[in-house]
Amino acid sequence: AKAPAARPSLPAQRWQAGHVHWREASADRRAATKGICVGLRQLGWCRTGERKHDGDMTDKHRKAAMVIGASRGIGAAAAAALARKGVAVTLTSRSLTACEDLAGRLRAEGCIASAAELDVRDAEQAVETVEAAAARYGRLDQAFINAGVLLGGSLLQDTPLSRFRDTIDTNLGGVFHALRALIPVMSRQPGGAIVVNSAGSGLRGRAMVADYAASKWGAIGLALSAAQETGPKGLRINVIAPGYIGTDAWMGLLGAQAPTLAQRVPLGRIGTPEEVADVAAWLLSDEARYVHGVVVPIDGGLLTG
Repeated sequence: AKAPAARPSLPAQRWQAGHVHWREASADRRAATKGICVGLRQLGWCRTGERKHDGDMTDKHRKAAMVIGASRGIGAAAAAALARKGVAVTLTSRSLTACEDLAGRLRAEGCIASAAELDVRDAEQAVETVEAAAARYGRLDQAFINAGVLLGGSLLQDTPLSRFRDTIDTNLGGVFHALRALIPVMSRQPGGAIVVNSAGSGLRGRAMVADYAASKWGAIGLALSAAQETGPKGLRINVIAPGYIGTDAWMGLLGAQAPTLAQRVPLGRIGTPEEVADVAAWLLSDEARYVHGVVVPIDGGLLTG
């Protein structure tokens, strides 16, 4: 009688399953993959063949995150920071093209990332997009609410009503819509975390941007109120308040004043989006599991003056 074929070892079975998954991956992932080594890295293998993590959400311990306002600046930096820590990330903003571009670059590095269009001024779309993100990865553990606009500067009495309303609709209404959509979904399992991006202007006010400051003060109030409600459910909510950060929006507004304003910062410089993203990623992580309902300034010591 013919002897039965030898059964592959468990590691070999796992590799074969992963190899099939790689071969059947979507076209954009295959296009980003150059050779079997890169393919293995996308499945979570390092160059030596040691497995670091699964390349898909079959790993029940992998966390999933959503970044709202991920097309550029602090949001893009936060999405990249989370993805590179092994979190499966959904990037959203009004600019779907920018989010898709960043998600593609992250996938080429071996990260798990997807993109979706979201205008947080639309409450119904916020609910639909959050539900879709949770369904895509089977869970939603972390969320960074970063959607915001800075539409210009002027004395309060010269602020156009249209600019005031647009700022409030996005920076305050958008945070409300995002929290309202996220909290029910993220309360399904304990251990979740949300970080809301406010601003230093939301802590002490700032001349020439009263509309922006008002919206950021309101965002802090919303987040800290929600934190009192979600704490018993095991869902943490915290706020960050960046100071002068080198984003396109702030640098465009500050212009030639940027070097002068940098001198007012005790650390002597303007911060980077990546420095803000690192704090947000930490607050979302289990390392900050007992940090809840606080506002963290990220301003190089500006509030000490």
